[in-house]
Order: sequence, then structure tokens, then C-alpha cells
Amino acid sequence: MKRTAKKAKEAAGDLESPPELAPGPGLGRRIRLFRVSLGLTQAQLARLTRVNRANLSAYETEAKPPRPATLAKLASARPRPPKRPGDPAAAGTLADRVRAVADEALDQVAARLAGAPEGHGFQAERSFAGKLWERLAPLGERERLLLIDLTPPVHKWALVERLAHESERAAVRDADAAFTLAELAFRAAEQLGSSPLGPAAREYAWAYLGNAYRVRCDHPAAATSLAAAKRETQVAGESPFSRARILDCEASYLREQRKFGEALEFHKNAMDVSRPDERGFLLLNLSATLQVAGHPEESVEALRRAIKALEGQVADPDSTRLRLVARFNLAVNLLDLKRPAEAEDLLPQVRNLTGTADDLDQLRLRWLEAKLIATKADRRDEAIDMLADVRQGFADRNLGYDAALAAFEGAALLLLEGRTENARALIEESLPTFVALKIRREGIASIGLYAESLRRDAETSTFAREMLNALERSGLGAVAR
Repeated sequence: MKRTAKKAKEAAGDLESPPELAPGPGLGRRIRLFRVSLGLTQAQLARLTRVNRANLSAYETEAKPPRPATLAKLASARPRPPKRPGDPAAAGTLADRVRAVADEALDQVAARLAGAPEGHGFQAERSFAGKLWERLAPLGERERLLLIDLTPPVHKWALVERLAHESERAAVRDADAAFTLAELAFRAAEQLGSSPLGPAAREYAWAYLGNAYRVRCDHPAAATSLAAAKRETQVAGESPFSRARILDCEASYLREQRKFGEALEFHKNAMDVSRPDERGFLLLNLSATLQVAGHPEESVEALRRAIKALEGQVADPDSTRLRLVARFNLAVNLLDLKRPAEAEDLLPQVRNLTGTADDLDQLRLRWLEAKLIATKADRRDEAIDMLADVRQGFADRNLGYDAALAAFEGAALLLLEGRTENARALIEESLPTFVALKIRREGIASIGLYAESLRRDAETSTFAREMLNALERSGLGAVAR
């Protein structure tokens, strides 16, 4: 490891000159990684280079390309010297700070892995990648990038796989964190270069980067990433990466595009090549596509199959949450099918699996309880209060989409209770969230029509039921992910 640390220091010295920011594919991603490597926020880089912050954001997301002169200004960026002598927050050159971070990260990895041989075989390499992730997880985004860039021992295909899967896990709670991890997986894949598993690693990383873009509702970028994954497929040979999961990423994207026939074909192909331990997860995703495609009974059947498959995987660390998600989604689907008694039968199982889960899953449990209570006319006021608490809980966690869904459900109940003004306020407050998140146009249009009808004081109870039906038809209903 000492030899590795020396190489890392030499490589860090080379970062005194910025990496090339030449026009071409992936320029937005390279601009962002360059900014992160400098340890700067968008606002800081904008001030430093006198580039408009909104334009900088557009360059990073590739919404528009920078002019050559602007690109040159960005490439010449350097952290400014400290305003006050001895200011530790600003002291030191870029190379000094890179060396310090690289040394610290290398020391952490060395301490964790001392005397722990990598072993041989796929499982041994996955175990090694798990230990690397334990060291990467507490680090900041910039430190993770530096560690991957400057430390050859971490250039492993299994680390690409682990980072991709961590991205998928993060998508449940934070779309930006999911994107950052997918981007890190791609960075790790790039380090494999022309090695035998390089093309397969890049294919996997591209697929999960596409999935992260989808979660952020950036569908053009998702399409570009998935197309890049297919180009790598042409050169990728035998590999330890899951073909089923790559196909599953494509199916999720096609579902968002409302191309249900193609999506279901990809789901089928994924199931055909899946390992037994992947089938529960794949069936969960299939059920989501069937629900949005307007096949609720088939979605319920897929969820029941998922529950059965997941029961045999209790040793899997992800199994508990997947079993929770399967039952939660099944209960929601049964409610949508107007089968509340069956949904209520599942509630004890959902509560038991939620157990000591994190506060977000506890909040989703309360959401489900509110939906069940709302089926009882004499308890609507109680359900309205619970949904208000749920909506605030999601808002406090910056989960605007879920907060807006809870608001719409609360608004529908307010309408049924004849409280039109309160319902109108909730709808108008939440509608911009759907627009900002680029939710499917037909879903927004349907909900917008109901909001307009309220402004005209149309008959309310009918519109309350129609509004909830619109949510279900548009695939905007509440499901855990």
C-alpha cells in the first residue's frame, strides 16, 4: 500500500493542471466531475469563473452546450487564495488538498483491508468490494472520486457492481444521491479501461446511470445512457454482471415512456435469464409496470409471486425491505381494486416488517394506515389529519412527489366531506410539484382539469372520486419503491 500511496501522491500532483474539458459526448458529466474535483459547489464555481449559475447547471445536465470561451473559463478555474492569512478552510493549493485526501483515504483502506486477501472467484471479489464500500460510504463525494481515481487496488469490477446497486437503493429516498452513486460506478468502470471486464463494467454502469437519470425524470439523458450501454454490449463477452438487472433497467425506462408492450417484453427476458435470488426483486418491478399499464389483477398476482420468492431469501440483507415493499404495494393495489378487507389483512405483516425500519418506512406505514381508515366514511376526518401529517413528513424530507400525492389524496377526502376551499388549496399547492418533476403529461392534465372544475364550483363528490381514479390510471398512486 505504501507504493500505491506514493503513486497516488504523484498522480495528485498532476491535478495542478485541470483535466481537459473538450467538447464532445459526456461533456456535462465531465464538467460536473471537474467541479467536484475542485471541491466547489455550482454557486462557488459560478462566482469564481463569472459564469451564470443557471447556465452552469444547464451545462452539467447537458440541457445546452457551453460556448468555447465559456468552456475555457471553466477549465481555468482555481480555488481563490484565503482572504485571511492562516484561514484553514481555504489554505493550501489544490494539489496539497488532493494529496491530503488521497493519503487519508488510502490509510483508511489499508487499515481496513490489512491482512485480508482478496481471494479468488466472484463471491470473494464481491466480499472485497463490500469492504471497500464500507470505507467509501462515510466519505464525501469528492473524496470518493479521488480514491477511485488515484488508488489502483480499488479498480475492481465488483466495486462497479456494488456502487450501481447502492445507487438503486438510494433512489428510494434521494434521486440526487442515486445519481451521484451511479456516476461514481461509471467512474470506477472507466478505470478498468481495456481490461477483459472493462466493456462489461461500462455496460453495467451505463445501464444504472440511465436508471438514475430516469429517477430524476431526465428521460432524454436516460435514453442516451441506455443506448451507450447497448453499444458496450456489442463488445462485452462473458461477465459476472447480471444480464437480468440490465434488462430490468431498460424495462423501467420503457414503462416511464408508456411503452408498456416493450417494457413487458424486457421484463419477460429479464425473468428468463435471472438467478433465483433475483426473481423477487424483478417481480416487484414487473408488478409496477402491470399496474401502470392498467392490469391491476395481474399486478397483484406478480406481487404474490414476489412475496413467495422473497420468503426464501431471508438471509439476503435486502430481503427484509423488499418483503416489506411487496406487502405494502400489494395492500395499496388491493385498495385500488376496492378490496379493503384483503388490504387490511396485510396490515399486521407490514407493521411487523416495518419494525425497526428507518423513519421513512415508518412514515409510509402511516400513509397506508390512513388510506385504510379513509375507506370508512365515519373516520374520514381522522384519515384527513393523518394524511396531513404524512404530507408534512414527506415535505420535511424533501420528497416533494410523495408529499404531493398525499396532498391529493387528502384533497379527495376533503371534497367528499364538502370542504371545497380546503381541497382547492391543497391541489393548487401541489400541482406545481408534478409539473416541476416532469410527471407524465396526461396525469398532470387530468388533475389540472379537476382543479379547474373546483374553481368553477362543480359538483364535488363526483370529482373527488374521479381525481383518485386519475391518480391510479396515470400511475401516480402511492407505492413504495
